[in-house]
Amino acid sequence: RSPSAVPSLAISGGAIQSVRLTSDASFKARVEFSSCWTGSRNMELSWSAAGPLSETLLDGVKLSSSALTIPAANLKAVGPGQLVSLSLRGAMADDASIFTEASIDILTVPGPLRALISGGDRTVPASGTLLIDSSESIDPDAPD
Repeated sequence: RSPSAVPSLAISGGAIQSVRLTSDASFKARVEFSSCWTGSRNMELSWSAAGPLSETLLDGVKLSSSALTIPAANLKAVGPGQLVSLSLRGAMADDASIFTEASIDILTVPGPLRALISGGDRTVPASGTLLIDSSESIDPDAPD
């Protein structure tokens, strides 16, 4: 097998992907074999992360599948504004010396605030006093 016959591996989406702290983040691997590949098509996959709190990011996550789902709780623990490199290594099951890798960067971004204003529609004269109660508003990224 020539090095050009090594399968290619990619992670769906762009090279830098923004993920909200308030929802699970999912990533998928794509493996392509060249037409001249004659070996087994069984590839062992392994995800890893590097960067701030990378261990927290992948805590409890299955790392040996073509799909990776990072729970919102893990993203929230990492916090907003963090850039983490996510890598995927694919090694041929029958010959681990034949492998390929792919990586992306993920940026954790805060979720939108949920503004809840009590009182409904009101008309107030220009010289009147307006009191707005937003105490029921929610910051989904605030610690529980």
